[in-house]
Order: sequence, then C-alpha cells, then structure tokens
Amino acid sequence: MSYDNNAALNWDDLDLPPETVDEAAATAAESMGKTPVGKFLCTCIDSKPVEKKFKAYSGYAANLKWQIETVLQINGKAATDAEKDAYEGRFIFDDVVLANAAEKDGMRNRRVMIACKTGLVVNPSLATSLTAKSWGKDIIGKQAILTTERQEWIDEVTHDKKSTVRVCFDGYESASGAAKAADKFDDI
Repeated sequence: MSYDNNAALNWDDLDLPPETVDEAAATAAESMGKTPVGKFLCTCIDSKPVEKKFKAYSGYAANLKWQIETVLQINGKAATDAEKDAYEGRFIFDDVVLANAAEKDGMRNRRVMIACKTGLVVNPSLATSLTAKSWGKDIIGKQAILTTERQEWIDEVTHDKKSTVRVCFDGYESASGAAKAADKFDDI
C-alpha cells in the first residue's frame, strides 16, 4: 500500500482517538526525558566500567545508573505530585572516577565521599579496601540522595552555549537522611 503525501485530507474525515493531556504529561513533555535540577532519593541499579581520558592521564570510572525512587525537590522547592509522577522511576547516570596514581585530590575526595555516603565504606575509622567489585557489584542496591545542578559551557568548536543537568560534584547524601529531607520540603 502506498500513500500520497500530498493528498488533500479533511479533518472531519479523520477518526482519531482523543488524547488527554494532564499535568504529569505536560511536565514530562517539557522535560523531554531529561531529569531536572533537584534532589532525589535513588537506588543504584547498574554499574559499568568506562574509560576516561583527561589531559594529564587516562583511567577508569564506574558509570553508575541510579533509579529515582522519590523526588524530594525540583528547582529548590518541594516536588508536586505531578513532578513525582513524571520523574519517579527515571534514571540518573553519574561517573565516579576510580583510583589512579596521577589523580588530583578532588577526584579522590569525591570518590571517597561517595563511598561513605552510599555505604560502601560503613565505618571510616576502619580501613576499607575499595576494589573493582566494590564499584561493580557492591554498589548495586545502595541508596543515596542525589542532588543535580545545571552546568553550562561554551562549545569550543561551535562557540554555542550548551548546558546539561548533572549530579553535583558533592551531590551525594546518605539515604538515611531521606526522611529528614522529605519532611524539610513537605511543609514549604
């Protein structure tokens, strides 16, 4: 069967089902699948090793896939029911750069902070070895509160202004603070 793309159609002749657009659908459409700036209680559901190339060295990172369990806030305000419906169940990805002799202190500090906040390191006063298994298997099922922010930059080639929403450099909190965080924003 072939269709004539230039054939004249009449709206009255089309039998299209009605489409209902509610607040959740409108919020999802606005986001176009992107996670907004906010605070989310998440569970790590997957981890993949990825290569990272920096100016000073190359190494590896754990690309963590976090599923949003509870939306705590969007743009600094308590999440509405429609926002919760739109974003709960979606994913946030974050790379955690793994240990390398050439790394800067900031990378090490972020990794250690994430290990502590997610429970990979339970008691920092006791020495804990973080291994490939820690970031590959042990992180699965861990919960944390992730905070995202908008990052902007100028493309070096096109000189266009670009932006993305990513997990903040220090954007991890212990999931045990989730109840406190929810209480804090529910009364706003």
